[in-house]
Amino acid sequence: MVSRSENRPWYNGSSLLHHLENVHIASDRNLVDVRFPVQYVIRPQKATSPELHDYRGYAGQIAGGVLKPGDEVMHLPSGLTTRIAAIDTFNGSVQEAFAPMSVTLRLEDEIDISRGDMICRPNNRPDNDPCAVRSL
Repeated sequence: MVSRSENRPWYNGSSLLHHLENVHIASDRNLVDVRFPVQYVIRPQKATSPELHDYRGYAGQIAGGVLKPGDEVMHLPSGLTTRIAAIDTFNGSVQEAFAPMSVTLRLEDEIDISRGDMICRPNNRPDNDPCAVRSL
């Protein structure tokens, strides 16, 4: 485990300890495939705040990719596309959001989006077939 053994001349790799100390883990976040599972739909009531009565936000934690205002996105399962109008956080609006940030997306168009729906890129939809094998 700490050093290579002479009892295993067929093994040409590094020791287990060396591998564990040097394994590359920086790519554990996928910044390419946009995946935003909607966890909560924010629709303030008119009586609560009149200036926010048209506010419609979709809150959740970004699972993958990078999102920016103006980006074209697709709602799944409907397949409807729209653009991101703004990205809100607890500390205000941001110009870029990425995994694992928790944000609220505001979209340019009113689409019927519910908890559990997915927002992704139109040209990078998740594969619905769990048995599909992708070649590397």
